Amino acid sequence: MFSESKIFIDKNPFIFRVVFDENKYIVGFFILKDNNYSNNNSEPDSSYYESGIAYDDTFNKLDYIYNTEINNKEYEILGELLLPESSEDLVIILSGSGPSHMNGISNVYKSLAQKLYLKNISTIRTNKVMVDSPEIMEFNKFTIKDEYIIPTISLLRDIKNNKLLKDKKIYVLGHSQGGNIIPMLDDYLKKENIKIDGYIFVSANVSKIDELIKNQVEYILRNDKVINSNDDYVDEYNDILEDVKKLKNIENLNDSEKVLGANAYYFKDYFKYDFKKYASEIKVPSLILQGENDYQVTMDEFNKIKEINNDNFKFISYPKITHLLYELDDISVPSNYEIIVDVDDKIVEDIFKFIEDNK
Repeated sequence: MFSESKIFIDKNPFIFRVVFDENKYIVGFFILKDNNYSNNNSEPDSSYYESGIAYDDTFNKLDYIYNTEINNKEYEILGELLLPESSEDLVIILSGSGPSHMNGISNVYKSLAQKLYLKNISTIRTNKVMVDSPEIMEFNKFTIKDEYIIPTISLLRDIKNNKLLKDKKIYVLGHSQGGNIIPMLDDYLKKENIKIDGYIFVSANVSKIDELIKNQVEYILRNDKVINSNDDYVDEYNDILEDVKKLKNIENLNDSEKVLGANAYYFKDYFKYDFKKYASEIKVPSLILQGENDYQVTMDEFNKIKEINNDNFKFISYPKITHLLYELDDISVPSNYEIIVDVDDKIVEDIFKFIEDNK
């Protein structure tokens, strides 16, 4: 949750935001440029300084905990359900790569869930299995299926047994790598006879992860002045590039060798996945959204999805929108991400319209 006030510094408008954790302790504060205020640089009237609200108090929020079995062992997955009183639709939010928390980097998934709630859409977002059970990453045969597919199938089965949720129309929204695996998930759901009403791809990549990361790192080293001014940061990014080179010859590595924080077997398995093949076979309405100011998953990836022959796909891109789904006038670099994200309303409105049009 957060509270905010509008302030002026040398007649320029800013937002002073204080962020609290669930125990109402201060965990951070930010001064953000207020791009929504325009008054010819004159002093505002007193109403401009009214405080914002602590958004968490607005929502019917429930802990959502379920179990999944991976490699013959039970794991508990922690999540959160936002449940408007009369909602007919449920969106499951699949996060991006790595050990992602349910709120996402800079609270991007939390912001998205809260804004969908205000559109009368329920959401479930969860921690990745390795957030609460990091030891699973030490299993030599840990795969993308273990990371995404098995936990999501377990979640969908759990939903069908939940009296609050079982009758809702269900949509899966995947962001970044979470969007990349949607076609794979769709294939498994068909085999399991689990029905989904639609998919929402947000900043989803088609290219293999080695190509994607190489392009990201080279872009950062060219454009992020904060990182370029720190030799330690530069060394870290060059180390990432060395790991990317290993991925080019992944079959030559032992399954247990660490590459980009995962065992080599993870990438050997993942590189067999053909996004375009499975995406062409999706039979339900699907919305593909992309920010045009996203350096992590660029418009090249969006255009690669456009090449797929599937009449169920609808495409929307947004000028200035970054990978974290907010609008930025400058070029996007990692140092821009040190904020609490407010997901752009245009994205929320398009998701809402997509779901409404599917009724």
